[in-house]
Amino acid sequence: MDEIHLLVSLKGVVTNVKENTVIDIFKDLRQATIIKYLRKIPNKEDIKVVIMDMESLQDSS
Repeated sequence: MDEIHLLVSLKGVVTNVKENTVIDIFKDLRQATIIKYLRKIPNKEDIKVVIMDMESLQDSS
């Protein structure tokens, strides 16, 4: 999970690094948007590794 500049604003992006594919793009980087997305992930038990590099969210903890 990372952030990208797209269409003049920051968006969140979820990728599959192993397959080099984009899984999803968030409309914004609000904490509520990210939490809502993470809660809806199906088959969470199949996820082995999560890497997050979202520098713009460092101050929102």
